[in-house]
Amino acid sequence: MIALCGFIASCVLLFFGRKIAFYVGLSDKPGGRKTHANPTPLIGGLVIVPVFIISLFASGVAGEYWVLISAALLLLLMGVIDDYIPLNASLKFAMQVLIACFVVVFGHVEVLSFGYLFSDDEQVYLWFMSKPFSVMCLVVLMNAMNMIDGLDGLSGGLAAVILGSLALACWMAGVPGNAAVIALILAPLAAFLVFNMRYPGHGKASVFMGDAGTLALGLILGWFAIRYAQWPEHVIVPAVIPWVIGLPVVDTFAVYFVRAMDGQNPFEPDRSHIHHRLVDNGVPDGRATFIIVGFTALSALGAILLERSGVPDLLILVSWIAFFFIHIGLSFRPHYYANLFRRFA
Repeated sequence: MIALCGFIASCVLLFFGRKIAFYVGLSDKPGGRKTHANPTPLIGGLVIVPVFIISLFASGVAGEYWVLISAALLLLLMGVIDDYIPLNASLKFAMQVLIACFVVVFGHVEVLSFGYLFSDDEQVYLWFMSKPFSVMCLVVLMNAMNMIDGLDGLSGGLAAVILGSLALACWMAGVPGNAAVIALILAPLAAFLVFNMRYPGHGKASVFMGDAGTLALGLILGWFAIRYAQWPEHVIVPAVIPWVIGLPVVDTFAVYFVRAMDGQNPFEPDRSHIHHRLVDNGVPDGRATFIIVGFTALSALGAILLERSGVPDLLILVSWIAFFFIHIGLSFRPHYYANLFRRFA
């Protein structure tokens, strides 16, 4: 019931919030690499995250998530400031690292182990590297969700698939309470997609997520992915997580690598992301979103089912590593790469 109320409230806030956003100048204007023709309100994150937080309080579990709430609000604030007054990239990165450190240390969101990769009796622990690795994972995921937000419905659709996969894993593991918490963020996210995705009768996005939303959403995804793959939660094995959240992360690393090999600044924006490859090779925006989100859904579901059917964790992880390097290799052949993914549709 709380999730349903969150969905309805989000729809109302997004509908009326668009006019307020235009009035205060909080909109993304066309120009440069941007393909939209009209200014579009940047209020997605400003609705999704607060509604999620209010839902946590309404459910009586906010005390367990005070670290996540605090960190998400800080990212929202930083994102809104950046939308008005562009912040220095180094400052934003430093803030992301500090927020990730806060979450890891005080929220105990830490990758302690890679699971039982080589035997059923002993886990592969990270020991002293666990905290630095966890911080890196959170920062990478925040930026990955931000960088892949290049088509209507893409970032939100990927987040919905990732959260839905984690909720499914919780349900299959017999802990529906964890799935219910995920539903509290899925509800406002679904409302956002009503306004952001392209579908019959809605030919273009009427609201955008904004940096505030994508960064906060990336942190939320990292929180649940790490917490549910580690003890004491442990509803999904660590080897499956890369398949669940992997495509935005893999694409980010591939883009950095290709830019560096071409002698470009890895942090300088261009059109080398997977969604750019598809669109630039003739795939319509809506179909490109469907291909990428659909591929992520199938890969996440497949990995979960393989693990539940007894496939060794090591094989699941090695197959993802192979996909990682194949993706990077194909990034150097964009036309062939786009045709390969286009067949998915």
